[in-house]
Amino acid sequence: MKPVPDAYLGVWQRTLLTTTGGVHDSSTHVYWLQTERLFADLRIPQPAPRSEAERVLQAGFAGVTEVNDDLCQWHRAIDFQPPSGREDIGRMRFESSERVLEDGLDGSYHEVWERLPESLGRNWGTWLSAGDGRQGCLLLAGDCFLFAAGRATALPAAPSLAALLAGGAEAGTLFDFELSFGRHCQGTQPWRI
Repeated sequence: MKPVPDAYLGVWQRTLLTTTGGVHDSSTHVYWLQTERLFADLRIPQPAPRSEAERVLQAGFAGVTEVNDDLCQWHRAIDFQPPSGREDIGRMRFESSERVLEDGLDGSYHEVWERLPESLGRNWGTWLSAGDGRQGCLLLAGDCFLFAAGRATALPAAPSLAALLAGGAEAGTLFDFELSFGRHCQGTQPWRI
C-alpha cells in the first residue's frame, strides 16, 4: 500500500456532520490523526460521557489508510465499537490545504474537517504489540499525539456496543480499550491527554 498524500497528514477536527437521516452534529469532539500510513480517530459526544450507558456512545478506531484519487478508505485494525462488516470509505474534496469535505459514497453523510495548525511538522506512527496479544499504535503529528490500545479479546459482531451491554456482556471487557488524544508541544512540556 502506498503512503497517503502529504495533504492528508496532521490532525483533522470534524466541525460538522450531516446525514440524510436528519443528523446535524457540530458538538461531538472528533479528531482524526493521519500519518503516511496509519491513522487513529476518536469521537466523544458532548457533554462528555460519565455513565456506562453514555460511554457506549463513544467511538474510535485505528488502522491503515488507503487513498486512491479522491477516495479515502480507512482499514480498521482496532475499533472501540464491535465489527459491523461495513467498509469505511469517503469521497474527499479539499476546499483548501486546511479544510477537507468528506461525503459518503452513497450520499448518506457529509463531514467538514479542519486541520489543527499545531499538527503540522513532525509526523510518524508506529504499531505496538503487547504480550497479551493486544494491538495498539502511537501516532504523532506536530504537537499532537493519539494513543490507541485495543482489547485483549475481540468483540463479536453486533450493531453497537450498547447492544452488547444490553445483551449482558461484561462492562469491564467492553470498555477494556484506550484512545487518548493529547499535546506535547515538541517535548517542551509533559505530554498531556
